[in-house]
Amino acid sequence: MRKTSLSLLIAVLMLVGCAVSPKPLPLPSKPQLDSSLAADCTIPDEPVEPDYDVWLVWVQQDLLGALVDCALRHARTVAAWPS
Repeated sequence: MRKTSLSLLIAVLMLVGCAVSPKPLPLPSKPQLDSSLAADCTIPDEPVEPDYDVWLVWVQQDLLGALVDCALRHARTVAAWPS
């Protein structure tokens, strides 16, 4: 009889302990990022002509534009992430 009542007491105390314990906090969720932010930064093809003016136009129009787009995507990714 003593073993039965002791086992019953242990079982009841375990159930009460589980019932009054605080609920676990939800895990922090990571924000869903726009898939365009994960795109690779592409560098446009270099001009084949060894002309300075052609290279200057390529750097000013193509290369800098691509690098600015990449930097903006990076900034939006960092801004979307919780700090």
